[in-house]
Amino acid sequence: RSETTGEAEDAKGNRASENHKQTPELVIQDAAYFEQMSAVARTQLLQQIAQGSALIILGANASDSNIWQREFGLRVSPASSDKELAVNALMSLSPTSFVPQMKQSQDWNQSTERPWLAQRSWKKGQIIWLAVADWHRYKISAPDALSLWWQDILDLAQVEKNIEWRVQPEQAMPQLGQRV
Repeated sequence: RSETTGEAEDAKGNRASENHKQTPELVIQDAAYFEQMSAVARTQLLQQIAQGSALIILGANASDSNIWQREFGLRVSPASSDKELAVNALMSLSPTSFVPQMKQSQDWNQSTERPWLAQRSWKKGQIIWLAVADWHRYKISAPDALSLWWQDILDLAQVEKNIEWRVQPEQAMPQLGQRV
């Protein structure tokens, strides 16, 4: 199917101009990608989150703790252990290089059941930091457990709509990030 003159059709058949794109309810972003974004692009993303979107940061590739403190007020420090963390009965995931330090934060929350996840409100939106890696290895060996784990994270991010997943490459650096 082809689109005509800058118009797109949503799942209900409504046509919308490219100039009036709907803001995504959820953005999942690799930490390294966020660290490499320009200050203007970061500001635009945070404005989008402030308007009610959820942002999930995949912390596995984070390398600059200062950015997280400056942009989000999140203190991260090097992980003290490389021991895998049990996230449910069937899945144990590798900790990331940096882990959130909640003792010094009044904006961020972390539950004892999920020490690998930190969460905060950002005006009308939510930000979640995932401090675990290698979750993709369960796509084949435990797909149901992986799906339930992701659903739990989406619930925490307060993503309520039935989402149609679409991967859209970023124009500036397509090899580094995907927008869902």
